[in-house]
Amino acid sequence: MTQIAADGAIERPLAHFATEERVSKRKRGVALSLRSAAVKGVIENGTPAFCGLVDLRDCRAEVLNDGGGERWEQAGVQAGHLLLDGLTYRDLDDVYDGQETGALIARSDAASRRLCWLTMHYPGHAATPDSFVPQPYEQLAAIFAAEGNERGRRQVLVARRDLQRRHGRLSRFERLIGWLLKLTSNHGYSPARAVGVMAVYIRAGGVGR
Repeated sequence: MTQIAADGAIERPLAHFATEERVSKRKRGVALSLRSAAVKGVIENGTPAFCGLVDLRDCRAEVLNDGGGERWEQAGVQAGHLLLDGLTYRDLDDVYDGQETGALIARSDAASRRLCWLTMHYPGHAATPDSFVPQPYEQLAAIFAAEGNERGRRQVLVARRDLQRRHGRLSRFERLIGWLLKLTSNHGYSPARAVGVMAVYIRAGGVGR
């Protein structure tokens, strides 16, 4: 495939993308492919219609403007048909256009909305050992970190650790350690929980004497 390069924005507000090829596990049946594309501007998903895979793997963009991640499903993209592994971007839109006039996404809701967007990568919105990929979570966490949204960053990284613990190719020992870290400190992202667990342990030890 010839590599795509765009010096400006890619905007297709009313376009219709379809494929006559049946979507398969081998990633056939692509309606729109920006795989390995370099977009020096905004990828804007207005209100197009998609019938087939949307392949954004290894695409590099400046900004992704897709209504907080919700426009893909509204445009007909099915869960498992939005391929996100390797997609990188420097910023995301912060506008959710569920209303005609639009409304800002609350900072506390941004991570939850974007985590729902990432599940579009998985058939049935559910990761499996064969389909789980960590890169989209690391990329999203980096965006929240750059915005200074520490709560969002932690929420995304905790979600990645949870999925990796359940679906990553880990040994039983590694899964056990992951379970203990989740229980005691939320994978290290909740120091308060760790302190609380330690306090309970010390108190229990004192009672047992």
